[in-house]
Amino acid sequence: KTNGRFNLGFCISYFKIDSYNSGVGEFENDLPGVLTIPVFFGEGVKCYALITYKVWNTLRLSIKYSNLIREDIKKSGSGPDELPSNYDNRVGVQVDFYL
Repeated sequence: KTNGRFNLGFCISYFKIDSYNSGVGEFENDLPGVLTIPVFFGEGVKCYALITYKVWNTLRLSIKYSNLIREDIKKSGSGPDELPSNYDNRVGVQVDFYL
């Protein structure tokens, strides 16, 4: 949905892929200037919503919420990046000021 000042985008992806070697990359819309191409493998669901609001001609606010749920694991990641559960929630906020 877009109307010039306000943009709303969302995506829901279900994946069931046998192994990491056959993982599938998917382009994600993200905060301005951020490139996100996660590789999906295993079984799960990824969803995200991205909202951009142009407050004035010189100020833009962007917010992204994403949620990844893996059905085939009990912990996500490894080492210092390990999460104690099978889901990964993230929130990103960005404020752009134009001169």
